[in-house]
Amino acid sequence: DAECVTGNIEFTISGVSIYSFSEHSPETLTAATFLHDLNELVNTGGDTPLLLPVSSYRDCGACLQRLIDNGFVKYLLGDIEPTEKARVLLSHAGHLELADIGKFISQIDEVDALAENRKPTKPVMREYESWIHPLILSLITDKKSFASKISGYTCPKCGNHGLTAFPATIACECCGFSIPRHFHGYDLTDKDIEQLVRYKYTSPIYGFIDRKGRKFCESLVIDNRFGVTFSAKAAKIYS
Repeated sequence: DAECVTGNIEFTISGVSIYSFSEHSPETLTAATFLHDLNELVNTGGDTPLLLPVSSYRDCGACLQRLIDNGFVKYLLGDIEPTEKARVLLSHAGHLELADIGKFISQIDEVDALAENRKPTKPVMREYESWIHPLILSLITDKKSFASKISGYTCPKCGNHGLTAFPATIACECCGFSIPRHFHGYDLTDKDIEQLVRYKYTSPIYGFIDRKGRKFCESLVIDNRFGVTFSAKAAKIYS
């Protein structure tokens, strides 16, 4: 039985009080914690004592109420059971690692911190770039989805493998190095790509587009993290 009292939710089994948690303001509910608790509820067939919050989310009553309020759990004739909405969610998220989901949510928290000027921008964006780059690269270098061919260039990063050309990028299947074919509104030519691979810089290129839609001239370089970027003003570029 579940008895609701002002400021308190108490769960009893066979008339014996098992768990009692005050309804104080709960801590932030992470996606990993949410899916864990929801998964526990679905897989135990609504056995309430097993629906215990994990991590830093310790308010069982608030956790259960949040599931009910969002339509993932229903309370019917004294029984608590997951809704079809909950089962569909878990069927789609079941293959994901909870650590990955938590990482994604943490990125949203980082954005909030940046918006409120509570954290410097560059370190966060660099970490975000490192996290998302391999995910995007795996999509645009899928040989089952896109045509590919060996380019004939050796990877400038690992120096051991040839680069494979795809419609959107040229990439090394060994170390993850890649050169985008489209950069800031400009489609790189074969000559541009060859210069980047051979010399790690290009001749000045006209045709890049800034945020205001204006074209400008600049050279590209491969930086010390083996990413493609615009050359620094002090860089020595040979045309």
